[in-house]
Amino acid sequence: MPIPTETASPAPDPSEPRSGPAPAPLPLRVRVGWGLGGIADNFMSSTLFVLGMILYVTAFHVPAGLAGVALSVPRFVDAITDPLIGNLSDNFRSRWGRRRPMIVAGAVGSAVLLPLMWFPPLLETAGNPWYSNGPFWYLSIVGSLYFVFYTLFMVPYTALGFELTDDYDQRTRVLAWRMYLGLAASMTVPALYWFCRLPVFGDGIDGEVNGVRWVTLILAAIVLVTGLAPAIACRERPEAATQPTTPILPAVRATLQNGPFLVLFIAYMAVIMGIFTAGTVGTFALIYYVFQGAATVDAAKDHAAFLGLLAGVLAALTSYGSMFLAAWVSRRTGKRPAMILGLSLMLVGTVSIWFLYDPAAAINDRDGGLVRGFVAAAGALGAEPDPAAIKPGVLLATFLLSLGGQGCWLMVDSMTADICDEDELRTGRRREGMFGAAQGFGRKIALAFTVLGGGFLLDWIGFDPEAAEAAGGVGPEVADRMLLTLILCQGGGLVIALCVFALYPITRARAAATQAELARRRGENHPPPPRDPDKA
Repeated sequence: MPIPTETASPAPDPSEPRSGPAPAPLPLRVRVGWGLGGIADNFMSSTLFVLGMILYVTAFHVPAGLAGVALSVPRFVDAITDPLIGNLSDNFRSRWGRRRPMIVAGAVGSAVLLPLMWFPPLLETAGNPWYSNGPFWYLSIVGSLYFVFYTLFMVPYTALGFELTDDYDQRTRVLAWRMYLGLAASMTVPALYWFCRLPVFGDGIDGEVNGVRWVTLILAAIVLVTGLAPAIACRERPEAATQPTTPILPAVRATLQNGPFLVLFIAYMAVIMGIFTAGTVGTFALIYYVFQGAATVDAAKDHAAFLGLLAGVLAALTSYGSMFLAAWVSRRTGKRPAMILGLSLMLVGTVSIWFLYDPAAAINDRDGGLVRGFVAAAGALGAEPDPAAIKPGVLLATFLLSLGGQGCWLMVDSMTADICDEDELRTGRRREGMFGAAQGFGRKIALAFTVLGGGFLLDWIGFDPEAAEAAGGVGPEVADRMLLTLILCQGGGLVIALCVFALYPITRARAAATQAELARRRGENHPPPPRDPDKA
């Protein structure tokens, strides 16, 4: 039977309540248990991206372009394994289910390898060409193995979330738990470099290296505990255990033939590539553009790290509002309008960077107790930040970006779950693992290109870390190119995504028609047992 179209059922009035009783919500234990995996996901996926370039370039002295290549290799390996692990997750059978054993293996392996990435050997070869560069090869190999374990966790974990409920609106609410709890990690991710530079770990480059080793050891313990939680708290669909297995190539072909998923995939790739390419340059833009007036490069790094902490906290708090806004719009108008609103807010925030990243603007400690509170809290951790490091324009741009961003990620997950229903209607199989893997594949390929491109962008911009250290900064032309690159990369990705996403076809009415047909088919395949006339 063909996939239902917009004419398959009349579109309901979004202002009217849904007909029929709402399904019972999942138990809180299940929602929280699955959501805790979002903390592990945040730290697994972001730590190397946030710390890798800055530590391997400035502390281990690997050239920026070569460091970008080394950081992109694990992403490419990770992306290639996504479809393989996705199909394995859909076809795996065990007494503990399809997803849960793989979640356990991925969480344990990632926790073991995360701290080991900061012990590169042969540091004296860091300036050598790639074929004889010890730190380059160490980062490429250990990083690749780490991200294989991350995929082993992430793909079945995502698939498990997609199959927890079939309801159009409950999907958004249930999947939001991953973000509610994952945002606790998001608050600290932008500040990881700041934590690594705390005086308790020592001074200068040696202090940063010591700091990253201790910080990632603590993160590994958090990853282990929160990564195991979904496997303990959640159960899987019993009917999926009896469906036929699907070889990898037919599974990939069926995924690529799904029109709604292709629209979502292309738009998602555009956003990821734009935002994370910009993010690779973003830390350098803070240090060398926003804080170009600092007395030394080391002082600019301290200011940028502290501002990253404040921006991370603000982004996480604003992201809660972003999710509530997206869910509210989705309930009333549908998921596509909610996504377009989020992308538009992010675009406004991106354009505002040109006006708000002002090196001359700062808040002084006389301007209020809030600033003094931030400084006092940092002092309790052993740091002594300058109140002038608090840039109001940077924080405002962060607010605008975050108000749209998290709601977009929530809609992507919720829409993917709807797409899995349409795929079942067409193929007769539940393939959440393959769709979660395809989504992860796109994200990781995009991240690999952004890390690779970010390193070469720094070279193209004209950034020389040794010259910058010696001169106490970079020239105004280099600083301006950093800011312009940040805006153009991020804004370009968002514009492409907005244009593509206008084609997304699944509405509430179409999803309801799909669910009704699936319910009818399941009833035919599993009819109730015949009644015994003698017991009537």
